[in-house]
Amino acid sequence: MLHAIDVAYRNLGITTFHAETHENNKRVRRMLEKIDFKVMDWNKTEQQFRASNGTIMYRLMLEEVSECHPLN
Repeated sequence: MLHAIDVAYRNLGITTFHAETHENNKRVRRMLEKIDFKVMDWNKTEQQFRASNGTIMYRLMLEEVSECHPLN
């Protein structure tokens, strides 16, 4: 996954990435969090949606990533 993000960043200038997974998928959640994806903030309507289908949305914004991140 890091290679795909690196290519998109360096070749296309993409700085924001989104991912989603089911809340019970702990392996994917741990992997996303390990490479600095953050759970997106939800408003009340989105929280109700999330609760009804178990989906968690993540976002990685490279402008917010520290200097020690593997992509830097």
